[in-house]
Order: sequence, then C-alpha cells, then structure tokens
Amino acid sequence: GDALQFVRYIPMVLARGPRVLLECHHGLVRLFAGIPGLAGVFPHASPLPDFDLHIPMMSLPGVFNTTLDAVPASVPYLHADSEAENNWRSLLGGRSRSLRVGFTWSGMQHLKALRNRACPLESLMPLFTVPGAEFFSLQKSITSLESAALERLEGVQDLSGLLNDFADTAAAVRCLDVVVSVDTAVAHLAGALGSATWVLLPFDADWRWLQSRDDSPWYPTMRLFRQHAPGAWDEVVRRLCDSLSAHISIYQSSRP
Repeated sequence: GDALQFVRYIPMVLARGPRVLLECHHGLVRLFAGIPGLAGVFPHASPLPDFDLHIPMMSLPGVFNTTLDAVPASVPYLHADSEAENNWRSLLGGRSRSLRVGFTWSGMQHLKALRNRACPLESLMPLFTVPGAEFFSLQKSITSLESAALERLEGVQDLSGLLNDFADTAAAVRCLDVVVSVDTAVAHLAGALGSATWVLLPFDADWRWLQSRDDSPWYPTMRLFRQHAPGAWDEVVRRLCDSLSAHISIYQSSRP
C-alpha cells in the first residue's frame, strides 16, 4: 500500500534528470514496470546494478515539500495492461444493468498492526443483498471458511485464484464500477487507477486518511466510510449499503 501510494512521486524524480531504478515488492514488479522512464524495476532482495544514491519512496513527500494543498493527486498515475484488461472483460462476460462491485475485507492477517483494519466477512453480508449489483472478491488471502461462505452467496464471484500479482488485480479493477475495500493495498491500487473507491476505515485510522473527512487529498475518486466507535463495523456497513443503493439508482437511470 505504501509503495502504491508514493510511487506517484517517481515522475517528479525523473523530471530532475537522474537514471532511476525502482526496488519493490515482487507482486508490484509487473505493474510498476509500466511506469514510463524507469531504467529498471527490481523485486526486493534481488541483485541491483550499481547506483549512487538511495531513498525510500515514503521519504519523497518530504523531499518535494508536500503540503496538504500540494499533494500530487492527478489520477490515474498507474495503468493496467490493455491486453490483460481486455481478457478480464471477456472473462467477466457482457454487461447488464447491474453495477459491478469489487470488494476486500482484510489485509495481511499475519501482520498484527493491520488486524484492526480488517472488517469480518460476516459483517459485510448485508452488502451482498443490495439489489442491482454483482460482486467480485478481490481478496487474495482467503481461508477455507471464507471461500465456502463466498460460494454460498448468489451474485458473488471469488477472483482470488486468478490474481497472481497487482498487475492482474489492476486489470480486474479496471473492469469494475466500484471497489469497496478496507485500508489495504487494493484500496491504494484502485485509487491510483482513478477508479471509484470506497474505503472502510477503523475508528483509529492510519495517519494518511487524516481526520473527520470522507474524502482524501491523495485520491480524488475515493470516498471514506469511518467507524464512529472502535469495532463498530455494522454501522459502517449500513451506511455503505445505503450509499451503494443510491449509486445503483443513478447508474441504472443513466443506462439505456
């Protein structure tokens, strides 16, 4: 998520004239390889060519004197592969009047710091009863119980077996109308692609989401749904369902 958010600064680095090598998580290599001007993209812990200077991407906002009013927020700054996107459109089939909604409910559960951001799958169940929508799970790490729960839901497809890296996920996201996600990498990816992205935030949300606002200066196509009390996901999901119903009405009224 950090890399997906702050890779937006790479064009600003390139504009200063250096030859730039980018090191990142292996699941991001194919996606970041599409950024114009990079001299190479390397997975973490792989051998690197010689270089003169190194800087973490999360330090770049400070180097460029970023303020709240000067966040580089032009989207999309990441792009899906066009051939992969076309393959996904064929896979998902022809369009109907139903809104296509992607969703995730947790990040990497082995990381203790991320557990409070997770929304239990059972808390999301009211979402799948909203009429006029098709749902697609973008959750990569999934338990057998969660997989079984998804299989029982009508109008819900589990895409986890087809998502090998974030390039695959990016192409899938581009074929959807809305992405609903907790605070995890998929939310940053969808925002970077300029897709409509609705993020479910815990009461003690991460610093990057600021406070007391339902939008984000980092992602102009993003909407935030915050807990009003610790652990209170049910109330967040009720607001989410109401918003989705209204969005579907607008979507369907605009279609022939």
